[in-house]
Amino acid sequence: MNSVFLRSFVLSCAFLFLAAPCALAWEISDKAAYLEKMAILKSMLAQAASKPDNIREVCLIMSIGNDVNYRYLLYNENDTEEQERGDLMVDQLSTCLAGLYLFYNKHPQ
Repeated sequence: MNSVFLRSFVLSCAFLFLAAPCALAWEISDKAAYLEKMAILKSMLAQAASKPDNIREVCLIMSIGNDVNYRYLLYNENDTEEQERGDLMVDQLSTCLAGLYLFYNKHPQ
């Protein structure tokens, strides 16, 4: 289980390291760039969710998506569609984190 976490952590750090310069290059209010980031995260989330016992990676990807949405909405408060999406994402992340808590209380390492 530790190797799965380590691998997920390394991949996530690599993704963040590679994505950080790209994040600085786009206009803050650019919805096309925002939607591209969310599509990549959705693909990563689907791949992570297909693996058994991979709840940590799923929650991590959901957290990154939540942050991307939050940062987009800081500069685009009038985008009600994305505000609703953000509210749903917060609820889903809370559920994921609660599941993670329950999982590790049942399966302590």
